[in-house]
Amino acid sequence: MTARTVIPMALLTLMLPSTAPAQAADPCEGVTHCTSTSAFVATLTDFRESTASYYRMLGVTVRFQNRTDRPLTLAYVAGSGLGTDDQGNRYEAQPQSLRGLGEVRGNTFDAKFTLRPGEAADARMELAFRPGNAIVGTRFVLEMAVREIDPLPGDQWRLGREHSLQWEGLGAPVVAVAPEAPMPAAPTSSATPPEPPADPCAEKTRCYATGPFLAEVTRFSDSKVSYYHVLTYTVRFRNLSTEPLVLAYAGGTAVALDDQGNRYGPSGSNHLKGMGISQGRRADPSFRLKPGEARDATFQMAFRPGRAVLGTVYTFDFAVEELEILPRNQIRTAREYTVGFRDLTLSGPSPASAAKGVLDALRGRRP
Repeated sequence: MTARTVIPMALLTLMLPSTAPAQAADPCEGVTHCTSTSAFVATLTDFRESTASYYRMLGVTVRFQNRTDRPLTLAYVAGSGLGTDDQGNRYEAQPQSLRGLGEVRGNTFDAKFTLRPGEAADARMELAFRPGNAIVGTRFVLEMAVREIDPLPGDQWRLGREHSLQWEGLGAPVVAVAPEAPMPAAPTSSATPPEPPADPCAEKTRCYATGPFLAEVTRFSDSKVSYYHVLTYTVRFRNLSTEPLVLAYAGGTAVALDDQGNRYGPSGSNHLKGMGISQGRRADPSFRLKPGEARDATFQMAFRPGRAVLGTVYTFDFAVEELEILPRNQIRTAREYTVGFRDLTLSGPSPASAAKGVLDALRGRRP
């Protein structure tokens, strides 16, 4: 009789081929200040400190990317934004500063922030703290919550899963804390994920592409008007879609910062030329772009420096709304987009703005 060899079960298990499913790669691996969920990736792409009157301000930009194979709608949970520094000070989110994302308040919500599979888009927020005599910290932790909004038949919606997000180790000397280029989406199903679209800003500087359009700073100059330092940005918008596009500046959203922490705001009621404004229930739909068409808009931002040291490198952020024209000349906002430019340096004052600055200074005129 031939003896049979008995193989221990543990050894047999090691000899058999593995049938366990491969784990999807972590989309945040090697990416600074990135957090991921099963539905999306949230990357902090910009973090800036500044001062405004008696307040210390934190400006943050978060890029959300859809990881799923279906459209994904997200909204910010009102009141959840909080920043804390290493001295225990609390920076609270300013409700009117939220751009890009809609909000969830109780059972009411705004479902305007919808991402296609693989698509990425930015949201921006500011947080404020009045220090008084308190010692201000230099390192920060940022927290916020977002909630999925699930579609239902009949163009209805309901609140879905809530996600708590946190980013640590923020602050000087870090300025831009993550790459601006979107990361590839990690697949969550057996289906082949869609190829990410080509970056229309790949060969351009001072360029920002989001949604159906591209925005490019074609000129950036400064001048002195009375006691104010005025920055002038010329931004060219180009329609990247195959449909006509109507855009309007979201009133009151523009802010510029320099590398000394100085904060520039809109320079009066005439700070924007070439583009209509959307504010409250009123929207100007005059800025229309045919497919492939480009048009310019000019923004003026002002700061009264006093004895402050002026910087040499700037950021510029604002929001624009995509307007939808309805029957009987009614207008509604289809989507809001945040636009941001980093590490801008001056291309020199234009002769016209320099001459105007001299005249205004002589007349003692405010911007």
